[in-house]
Amino acid sequence: MKIAVVYHSETGNTRRMAELITAAAASVSCDIEARLFPCDDVDLGFLDEARAVIMGCPCLLYTSDAADEEDSVDLGGRRI
Repeated sequence: MKIAVVYHSETGNTRRMAELITAAAASVSCDIEARLFPCDDVDLGFLDEARAVIMGCPCLLYTSDAADEEDSVDLGGRRI
């Protein structure tokens, strides 16, 4: 099973959490292929084949800078 972990990080904290999640997912079973992608460099082929997509972005006071339309990311025609 393929799992994609996609993240955006301002200071490196979200990247570190994404790295830990990717490592933990991969350690569950040898049948799991978990891969980590910064949101501006996603392998769309892997993303299409993934059974799960875990996403992370910075958050401050329950809001996300990445939630703004001008900051949204296009993943193969899907805006996030």
